[in-house]
Amino acid sequence: MIGLDGLAPGTIPAEVMHAADHLTRVWDQARQDATPSVSDPQLHCLWAIERNAGLTLNELADLLAVRPSSATRFCDRLQATGLLERESHAVDRRKTVLSLTHHGRQLLHQIAHRRRRDLAMLVARMSTTGRTALLHGLSDLQAALQVTPVSDMPEGPYRGSVE
Repeated sequence: MIGLDGLAPGTIPAEVMHAADHLTRVWDQARQDATPSVSDPQLHCLWAIERNAGLTLNELADLLAVRPSSATRFCDRLQATGLLERESHAVDRRKTVLSLTHHGRQLLHQIAHRRRRDLAMLVARMSTTGRTALLHGLSDLQAALQVTPVSDMPEGPYRGSVE
């Protein structure tokens, strides 16, 4: 295990960023290898719809922090590939409700399964001490993230860069 004595102040954030970069590549490979292959924004769109039953196009745009026209284009492409369906809202026919098709749910399951498998393989290569430390560190990081939204982080040298 790495000792913390004498580390430069930016060492831990740099190591976390380095590990996150590698993990992002593992995550991205699972998305790219899925059939059909979807873009990262399209995948975010599918996850949002899967997690929020009865989502409308405008609600999706708000969740993804994109313009409604962008959300519409994402949905057009996903519908064309058979991954999502649009239906009229049960009460307000002016609204369109989004839902995943069976194929869309299968795609998300395929990607999640691949990511879990790849992560399990990487974690299995770690020592028991390393796995324990990882769990403790991730728990602490998650707690810090819950009380410090990204929007509340100060501008300056510590936001977006490591010195």
